[in-house]
Amino acid sequence: MPSNKLLQFFTLTPFTLTRITQSSPIPGAPTIFVDGSKTGLAAIVMHDCPHTIHTPYQSAQLVELYAALTVFISLPESPFNLYSDSRYVVQSLLRLEATPVIQPTTATFFLFTKIQQAIRARSHPFFIGHIRAHSGLPGPLALGNDLADQYTRLAALAVPTIPSPDPISLATEAHKLHHLNAHTLRLAYKITREQARAIVKSCKNCLTLLPEPHFGVNPRGLLPGHLWQMDVTHVPSFAKLKYVHVSIDTFSGFLFASAQSGEATKHVIKHMFLAMSVMGRPLTLKTDNGPGYTSRSFKQFCAQLGIKHITGIPYNPQ
Repeated sequence: MPSNKLLQFFTLTPFTLTRITQSSPIPGAPTIFVDGSKTGLAAIVMHDCPHTIHTPYQSAQLVELYAALTVFISLPESPFNLYSDSRYVVQSLLRLEATPVIQPTTATFFLFTKIQQAIRARSHPFFIGHIRAHSGLPGPLALGNDLADQYTRLAALAVPTIPSPDPISLATEAHKLHHLNAHTLRLAYKITREQARAIVKSCKNCLTLLPEPHFGVNPRGLLPGHLWQMDVTHVPSFAKLKYVHVSIDTFSGFLFASAQSGEATKHVIKHMFLAMSVMGRPLTLKTDNGPGYTSRSFKQFCAQLGIKHITGIPYNPQ
């Protein structure tokens, strides 16, 4: 590859050469109106025929985005003109085709990602337009938007409904695609913390890359030196001394660390001597069940010094 900075930029940055998002209405294409309400009910009007969708969202903007997603999924092989009275929805949809990255930080992430995938998979153009709500003006556009608005308000009427997945199913699908953590799933899909954790725990990839959280009681010492906790972390920038052994007094929070060339029992014992020269001898030492702590020689070391050794920290090999 030549050293030209512009060519290097093109190889690292995704970009779109053609756009199927039109800037003006498409003649002869069907006209569709979408609307949403805080009750979770969305309306889609096409050929003066309204349909309602029950969504898992409680925001009018999210409900309207869900309705727009339904339109894109239902008409993959047909051009259309889509109108909404939400300026936020319209401006967002107009930019989605050329947006390189969508940050997974808000509840709109899943909907925006799905709509963007549907847009980029299309070969037929579409137009997104904004129409002012309750304008009272004559014409088919105002009438179509008013009809969509009426059907979101009259949810009790017997109108055809399109079933939608429950929040847990949506959260599960989103996690399969993007491996969102439990906190993001809980906020985005309004599910409980336990439900979000269950989704993450059921993912085999996440169990490999992220340790399963343990929610147990971790007691502290009542006096200085009563209870230490000790573990090893890796700091690659330390080169040969990248194994950093850490001891902490759980009562005072006093912490001592030493950089070692390994994490075998001999390195653990060397760290213990250094830590005790500063912090004194602990009564109880709590570690994980790694091989450096469960060896016979380390048990003998603790017994000779009168240190009670317990293992209760989840082992997480790095």
